[in-house]
Amino acid sequence: MQRKKAEAKQQAKREAYLRTLAADFDQCWRIADKHAARGIASAYDEVKRSLADLSDAHALCATQADFDQKLVQFMARH
Repeated sequence: MQRKKAEAKQQAKREAYLRTLAADFDQCWRIADKHAARGIASAYDEVKRSLADLSDAHALCATQADFDQKLVQFMARH
């Protein structure tokens, strides 16, 4: 019972975080661009996490097609 409550609380926290990302997708993509442009391993790790979060945020608050389009543009730049 406690485990389910903890999981539900964690899920709610994750969704709240994703909604904050969705509030300004363009800013999130600019930050990912900036990190990728650094060209170092730690920055790429951060970009990977950011892109995963952006994918989840798009799935929750927008569309997968929108994420896919932004990802293609991102990849073309990097």
